[in-house]
Amino acid sequence: MEQNDRLVRLRRLIRSGRAVERPEVAPLDPVIRSGDTFLFRDPRKRGTTAEEQEFVEDSLKKGFLVGSFIVEWGYDIKKGCHDKFRRWLLDHERLLAGSAPEDVRYKGTYVTTSSTEKQAGDYRTIWVFESLRGPQNLAEEVAKEGSLFARLWHELNQFRDGDSPHRSQQNYSPAATSVRLV
Repeated sequence: MEQNDRLVRLRRLIRSGRAVERPEVAPLDPVIRSGDTFLFRDPRKRGTTAEEQEFVEDSLKKGFLVGSFIVEWGYDIKKGCHDKFRRWLLDHERLLAGSAPEDVRYKGTYVTTSSTEKQAGDYRTIWVFESLRGPQNLAEEVAKEGSLFARLWHELNQFRDGDSPHRSQQNYSPAATSVRLV
């Protein structure tokens, strides 16, 4: 249908005899943020001072630090699936959080109501890893046949629009224990 609409508009334009503006091409100026400014390390293990480790532990217990490592996925969902996705989240989000493997916490899926990042997608899913074991535990659990978490993980990801160019992933760690390279 959309293809037909375009053809109809194109035919009308040709029949009208109006001049068509020449297309313009501008050079692309890509910006790639690779995270090469900070070292990646576990803020609660070796390489951090006892004071930093105590700060992180206390901050996590008091709830003002979200976690040792935070991963934020940005994405769009498949067209026309918002209501179905909302229903899936209502029915399954608590199960997903409750079945997460050790050192992994699912912190919810959110819609973006305001952002300066136009290419990051409309939805955000937040994961927290309590240690460097977290990502490994996650990968093992997702691969485990018969795992409730693996089933829910795959169902969640089925809603994501793999054809959309609007995707992102941000990884965060506490600034108070960071090591800056430059």
